[in-house]
Amino acid sequence: MKTIQTILLLLASILSGWAQQTVSPKDMIPITPMVSDELPVADGVKKILESKARQMLTMNGLASYSERFVLTPNITILTKDVTATAPPMFSITMEISFYVVDVFDQTVICEIVFPGKGIDRQEHKALIQAINRINPRSEKVSAFIEEAKNRITDYYRMRIPTLSKQAETLAAQGFYEDALNILSGVPESVEGYPAIANKIKTIYKQYANHQADQLLSKAKGYIAGREYQAATELLAEVSPLSDRYKNAITLINNIKSSIDASERAAIASQMERYESKQEEARRIHDDEVALQKMAINASRDIAIANNEANKPSLMKSINNWFISKFN
Repeated sequence: MKTIQTILLLLASILSGWAQQTVSPKDMIPITPMVSDELPVADGVKKILESKARQMLTMNGLASYSERFVLTPNITILTKDVTATAPPMFSITMEISFYVVDVFDQTVICEIVFPGKGIDRQEHKALIQAINRINPRSEKVSAFIEEAKNRITDYYRMRIPTLSKQAETLAAQGFYEDALNILSGVPESVEGYPAIANKIKTIYKQYANHQADQLLSKAKGYIAGREYQAATELLAEVSPLSDRYKNAITLINNIKSSIDASERAAIASQMERYESKQEEARRIHDDEVALQKMAINASRDIAIANNEANKPSLMKSINNWFISKFN
């Protein structure tokens, strides 16, 4: 009986821990885990460090990509000895530090330091041994991540008017993706976020209209050449949030009514995708909350795609910070 009670208590404890780790999407704060190219350690050590940084974020409710805020490590070797044993071993004491850095301002938001020691026949494995001892779920790490979260939230809260204006200016110049990238980085938990959400919806519609104009123009060219499969594929990409969506529906209906059975079979997959999107459009047409959420999610997808392309630039920024800090 006592054994069963012990198991039940253990399960309750585990479930409670899981519940504490569950974080609402609106409370997620974007920080990028990244190891500077300038850190003078082996590539294998860098991979372990980046993995540890990512664990520190994800296990404490922070996960995403940010082009501004980076969690980056450094290792300071305090002592390095070679033992007189057979085989000889590297005995290394060190400090392993992690910094949340604002790469735009080249400033440290907060930092945490772990003392470490590793012993192995290979120097890089001694370093890895010490890194692996860091517990990303420890109270020390949780407090560090909470401090970073609060400071980043304060940063965005104070700058909402400025960020909104920057996005407006970029959108007016036709740089819709850059504008959405700025706005998508603002966490939903920040006070004043509804104004950002409305701005995202407005600018995303501008972006969707711009994209739709290009898609419709190309599709009409394909229709003129009776290349209906290519035309339908483009028309199916027109966003339901675009003011041009009805134009795309009209063109697709015209295609459907003017082709024979064999041509209809050739575009079956494109038509299926179109029908699915049209059903979604009908479902949310009069739901302003759903329309806004759709715009926010689509904007984040754009930001993620752009961020992947911007990683070399982000690495350059963190390298510059690392050099100024440690060299």
